[in-house]
Amino acid sequence: LGARTAALGNPYDDAPGSSGMLTTSKEQLLSVIDKTRDTGLQLCLHAIGDRAVAMGVDTLSETLGPVQCRKSRHRIEHASLVPPGLMRDLAELGLVASVQPRFIYSDSWADPAHQESIWRPDPTALAMIQARLRACGQRSLAPASLPEKT
Repeated sequence: LGARTAALGNPYDDAPGSSGMLTTSKEQLLSVIDKTRDTGLQLCLHAIGDRAVAMGVDTLSETLGPVQCRKSRHRIEHASLVPPGLMRDLAELGLVASVQPRFIYSDSWADPAHQESIWRPDPTALAMIQARLRACGQRSLAPASLPEKT
């Protein structure tokens, strides 16, 4: 989020000319889904920002639907800045949100619900995000490997 590359539905408040970037087109994503559709492999989509997550969720919904998504337990890696409606869509499809705990602290300045934690990370932030996901019926996980921040 700090580099302002997360794909957002609206421009960044402090960079009104930018709403981030998508590194994969919907057509490219459709191609990957088509190639793996009958393999039983789990897809792991890297999506940071509501626009990126929505593209992954919408494309998986249109092509596979909830039965196939639940069967393969497809994942959305990072799943950052996901509004409640999109969390519900993730849950309804049976997608797994893979939320990295380290980024909850380092990117907390970007979440309006956690503005107080800009200067002092809120130790309950991960629990609150996990609770929001569970409230929507979402399966989520927090990977054991934490990235090093340099």
